[in-house]
Amino acid sequence: MIFYTIWYNSSLKDSGAFSSLNEPEPKDPELMFLQQSIDNSILAYLHEQRVLSSSSMLKDSLPPKINSSYSDYPSPLDRIY
Repeated sequence: MIFYTIWYNSSLKDSGAFSSLNEPEPKDPELMFLQQSIDNSILAYLHEQRVLSSSSMLKDSLPPKINSSYSDYPSPLDRIY
């Protein structure tokens, strides 16, 4: 199992601190792209190591790849008018 942490400068990102509590936290698409790229690189590396240590049957196989999408949680209705 591999664990990693992404450290980044959050001062350039919209914090959402002054937005409504009913609104979801803003997402950073560049950071999510970076995370997916790191995950796919780890999968490619582990696949390459497995191919090198196993039979020739896996030599033509492609490494697994993560394709993901994201969306905001639905915003709840404001109950206070």
